[in-house]
Amino acid sequence: NSLSSRGYKFVLVPGGGSLARELISSAKALGANNFSCDEFGIMACKINGMFLLQGISNTFPTMVEDVRGIKQALLSSNIVVLRGHFMPASTSDTMAAIAAESLQCPMINLTNVDGFYSNDPRVDPSALLFEKLSFKRLIQLIAREGLGEPGQHVPLDIMTALVLNRSKITTYIINAHNFENFESLVQGLAF
Repeated sequence: NSLSSRGYKFVLVPGGGSLARELISSAKALGANNFSCDEFGIMACKINGMFLLQGISNTFPTMVEDVRGIKQALLSSNIVVLRGHFMPASTSDTMAAIAAESLQCPMINLTNVDGFYSNDPRVDPSALLFEKLSFKRLIQLIAREGLGEPGQHVPLDIMTALVLNRSKITTYIINAHNFENFESLVQGLAF
């Protein structure tokens, strides 16, 4: 809200988060296939987007359903909420990368870790935090994980990395729990 009031513009792309993982886990327990599990993840993204609309001032009044509508929505509001992902086998990160590609702007991925690691730092305390990565190295690191399951919990997936690579989109991965760090990044300060 404070950055928006100073003229910064944002397109927020909500992920499904823990809600999606809970729904997907329950659906799997009932025998749901990956397509159906992805559908639950899509619903969770939409629910989280609706919460963003309620919790952030001065957003465009409705969730934008298509990347093509972002530019028009940004004409009347500094904050636009783009519906997470739209179809099975995609992720909200991919939608964010496509939005950044469309707007020719950087992508900031707010997640629950401090950046991109060699392994999950919550599981592997010796995981290496990468301060910078080439697109080639990023794709190599992500590709070793495979295509991923519905509700995967990784900072970036392979499709997102491929979109980022094709348009050479500057991307930042930072911890969502440190808003001062986020504010510094947006303002071009050390973060």
